[in-house]
Amino acid sequence: MTRHLVFPLDPALEPGLRVLQPNLLSNPALSPAAQTFLSSLATSPTSPLTLRQQLSTSPQSPTLSKSPIRKRKRAPAVPVLLHDAPMDNHLSVGVQTWGSAILLGRRMAKYPDQFGLFDSYGPEGIRILELGAGTGLLSILCRKLLDLKAATDLSSSPRTPNHREQEGGQGKGLIVATDFLPEVIDNLKTCVNLNFSGETGIEIAKLDWTTFPIYMASRNAGGNRGNEEEETSQFMGKPFDLVLASDCVYDETHAKMLREVVSWTLRLPEDGDEGGTFVCRLLLYFIFLLSTFRIHLSHPLHSFTRTSAQTPLRSMKK
Repeated sequence: MTRHLVFPLDPALEPGLRVLQPNLLSNPALSPAAQTFLSSLATSPTSPLTLRQQLSTSPQSPTLSKSPIRKRKRAPAVPVLLHDAPMDNHLSVGVQTWGSAILLGRRMAKYPDQFGLFDSYGPEGIRILELGAGTGLLSILCRKLLDLKAATDLSSSPRTPNHREQEGGQGKGLIVATDFLPEVIDNLKTCVNLNFSGETGIEIAKLDWTTFPIYMASRNAGGNRGNEEEETSQFMGKPFDLVLASDCVYDETHAKMLREVVSWTLRLPEDGDEGGTFVCRLLLYFIFLLSTFRIHLSHPLHSFTRTSAQTPLRSMKK
């Protein structure tokens, strides 16, 4: 199944949306399933267009008085196209999109500043890691938001001879989307390619929560730094400014492994730096149980504290 989602945007990004509108649409080389889905929107029996045509051609329909139609200004929004593949077993839940990722995505698109998405991170831009990415909704959305921010800033700057060449370019920043099972990784690549043509700006790699902490401990101790089994090793030269996770914790062991992985990947507080942001959105009943939950990291003098159900997790000194 192809899922077409639309996320309301922060109004401040509307200038960039006007610049990048053609580029934000899905990849023109869509799969047959995507083409069928999009064409069905216009021919569905329940679509407003079809219902209007039926009313106007039905001989039994009463004469409807025409009233002036008020054109409402369309709120700025960014589209995301995802492919939900069939699940072969209970382990392949990552090939489908789940509710917590959609809810988190809506909040990120509407309030990107709450997640530090547009903070100043130096010439290379923000470093974002998505754990248990599944269909990659959050990574795709972050890439589009960064591109919109770059286009918005460019639209407000004085025009230069190469201004037109710069329009439509990617925003700064590294985004790494990770998962574990091969079928989930393959579907993740499909979802990313549905939304971008050419260079996507999103790196995709396998990350095994059970072996990654061991690898990082060995790496930091001066052990084998060239471990080919860890595909993410090329991205671990610096910690990440924003670590995202949603719908990827289903029992206590997952929570413990997630804690270990985040402790090795997130930029921690140091010398006045507040550190990076870790955002984890889980199933609603699990969020309720963990609303006052403290995740203690293996690193000394640091912890994560969840302050409310709607506030991102900020790394803090104890």
